[in-house]
Amino acid sequence: MPGPELQVGTRIAFKVRTRKPRCLLLVDVDASGKLTQIYPNQRSLFATGARAIANRIVPGRTVTIPEAGDPLAGFEFVAAPPNGVAMVVAIHSERPVQLIDLPDVPPQFAGRDAALKYLTDFARSLKIAGADDSGALQETTWSFDAKLYVVR
Repeated sequence: MPGPELQVGTRIAFKVRTRKPRCLLLVDVDASGKLTQIYPNQRSLFATGARAIANRIVPGRTVTIPEAGDPLAGFEFVAAPPNGVAMVVAIHSERPVQLIDLPDVPPQFAGRDAALKYLTDFARSLKIAGADDSGALQETTWSFDAKLYVVR
């Protein structure tokens, strides 16, 4: 990120690194509590030639999102209203997952540490469809990290 305080219209990039192989999801929680999955996003997931696990990250290697030269990035992240304290949350899964359906954060939690607790508690209850044809739901280990930022 360019810094913890951003003007509306500022382009933002994230650098992510992990110690274990994981599938990465980045979620933005704006100042009103609205949740948007920014990586991988719908456009990159359905792009022609998209890899099956395009969001798997390798331990010890820093990944920049969005990566300017990656045709599968499919997006640009720009600071947008509403103004106030927002948060980006990195969600890692040990099992392949590319989309996650989380509810918006209740307004009373938005822009506070309580927002991360709300999301982590909810996400930990999620299961992932198995890779086989049985459709059985499987447990996974989730890990989380968050960074607050202010949109002015």
